[in-house]
Amino acid sequence: MVQNYQSRSVSTSKEALTVYLPAEIKDALKQWAEIDQRSMAFLAEQFITEAVKQWQEKQEKTDG
Repeated sequence: MVQNYQSRSVSTSKEALTVYLPAEIKDALKQWAEIDQRSMAFLAEQFITEAVKQWQEKQEKTDG
């Protein structure tokens, strides 16, 4: 059965983001997600969130 993701209703306050990755990175992320029993989206959100926090801290140090 094919799912139509556009009509899928997800109750969240989060924004969607599409990213393009090299196949080997996507495959590694998929393997990591399977081992951790998480989704690739969850892992990607965690990585991006941590990177942005680190960047913001760096900005605060250089701005102040």
